[in-house]
Amino acid sequence: MLTTLKILAAIAVAALSPYAGRDGTRATNPVPDDAAAAAQGYGINLPDWFDGARVQGHTRLPLRYISIDANEFYHAGASFKKMGAHVFTRWIKGSSEGAWWPSKVGAIAPEAADKNIAKLIIDEAHQQGLRIIAYHRHMEDEAMAEQHPDWVCKDVTGAEIKTRRGVNMSFSSPYVDFYMQRGVELLKLGVDGFYFDDTHQPPTGDFSDYAKQAYKQETGLNAPNRVAPRDANYQRYIDFQNRVIARTFMKWRKAFKAAKPDMVMLINANRWNSFGSRHLNEYVFEAADSVKTEYNVGSRKGNNMIVARSRDMQPVENGIRTVLAWVVARDAADGRPPHIWTAGLSDESSAIAAASAVMATGGIANLDAAEKDLPDMNFKSSFALGDLASPALAGTKPLKWLGIVFSESARDRSSTNELNQWREVYYPVYGAFRAAFRGRIPCGIVFDRNLDADSLAGVKVLYVPNPDSLSDRQNNALRAFERSGGKVIRQKAGWDWAGESADGTTNQQFLKMVTDAATPPIEVTGGPRDMITGFFTKGTETIVTVAGDGSWVKTGGEEADNEIEKSAASPSGPITGVQVTINGAKPVKVVDVISGQSLPIKATSGGYRVALPSIAHLAVLDIQR
Repeated sequence: MLTTLKILAAIAVAALSPYAGRDGTRATNPVPDDAAAAAQGYGINLPDWFDGARVQGHTRLPLRYISIDANEFYHAGASFKKMGAHVFTRWIKGSSEGAWWPSKVGAIAPEAADKNIAKLIIDEAHQQGLRIIAYHRHMEDEAMAEQHPDWVCKDVTGAEIKTRRGVNMSFSSPYVDFYMQRGVELLKLGVDGFYFDDTHQPPTGDFSDYAKQAYKQETGLNAPNRVAPRDANYQRYIDFQNRVIARTFMKWRKAFKAAKPDMVMLINANRWNSFGSRHLNEYVFEAADSVKTEYNVGSRKGNNMIVARSRDMQPVENGIRTVLAWVVARDAADGRPPHIWTAGLSDESSAIAAASAVMATGGIANLDAAEKDLPDMNFKSSFALGDLASPALAGTKPLKWLGIVFSESARDRSSTNELNQWREVYYPVYGAFRAAFRGRIPCGIVFDRNLDADSLAGVKVLYVPNPDSLSDRQNNALRAFERSGGKVIRQKAGWDWAGESADGTTNQQFLKMVTDAATPPIEVTGGPRDMITGFFTKGTETIVTVAGDGSWVKTGGEEADNEIEKSAASPSGPITGVQVTINGAKPVKVVDVISGQSLPIKATSGGYRVALPSIAHLAVLDIQR
């Protein structure tokens, strides 16, 4: 057992988990600065063109495709229109090359020396009646790195930080203003949004002179001289870098929205929403219209390694981990739909199953068509289903009747290694979500900022995994919540989520405690064990979604081959026997959005019940009051 713990500790160091300092102090996730606080609630009213397209397209088409297949390079919009898409994302700068248009600042790609490639691409999309989001690399610029080597991210030794896409540029440097001008230019050419991929800054830290000086000015501390996860100052430096990233996106957002008010910003969560990294934090995503994530990120082995290697911790389940990562991404952006990249789909049945699962949890299915497949890729049925479901899903907010607290500050104060983080913070969040998922009751994730701001609207029952680690402000928020009639379930000593099986005692006890505390407004019964349910509100309407287990869907790429064990096989037929119980007043009308039919409402003791028709892929129920 000792050897196992040593291995786990080594893994934790590699993963940059927060640790207590040698002086006994602990790094904490600080309350955001004024700029971050001012962004709270930003973007709730998403543009209709984006929020109302819950299935979208994606492709790459780098500059080399001009010579390989010029027709497809300049006519991607036509291919996506043929499939039935309304919105798609594609590259308009895929790495460290120059601008694809005659920019007034910086270098221009040689291919764009006498041709405005970006405008040709954007205009073609608009001529086809589609909106286009630019996958536009914001971390690398070869020309600026050469002209301004002091703008480059450095490691602790002073060496520049470079990935396969190029040298990383520091967000603590004037590069931020340079990129902002480039982005405004692209918006004025007509692009409808930006897809900001990857980690944004080096996960181990930017140690450029600009970054170190900014850290000194902000904290009064010298930057650490080594990557040492057990050192409190190093953890403060990671906190500082996360604030830098948040401020950068907020600054860009202000300029970009001024240039084009209905544009959108998609910000990648990398591994943060799967509990895989302390790089990034919840405050970064307040600037996002949508959090970009990937279909399988929650179920990758690397993000669950500590669980798999612990002898006294139950393995996590692929399907629930997958959906939880999407829900964390959704709720980190105040309930706005996450943009979930789904690549390597082998056929149309996989695509529609994936799209259904994503939409059922309130997300946007971002279906990738590889360049070679784009002219012939057939996602028609998925886009058609999106057309049926999107009007009901647009403008909704998740119904967080049960709030599950994921507190980064509690994690940072209470954990001394990654194994403890999982046992004390991550696994209880996963376990509580698993209970609600199986119990099919409305739930969502509550973050530090929700407690700090006493922002628990809609929550009736709140589960707190770490009550002893909360701040005075957060405890005051809990007491106010209870005084207003809310119920709080605090973690009990010896309540071992991680040691129980998926359907074990803790799972059942927790669900009983929740339903004993209050009666859920909506409950779903029947159907297969692992089907997905979602609960949303829109004015006086309640939207309930049902979809099949999407964890069997194979997505492409190296990461997909490294997933934890998948469900056995794809479903062989439709979902039947599903009922929705509505506790409280009788609805005026219940509509099956996919078929357009009104469903019979039957009285029960204390409420009303609706039986759903056979579900081929996705059900969307509009309960009108």
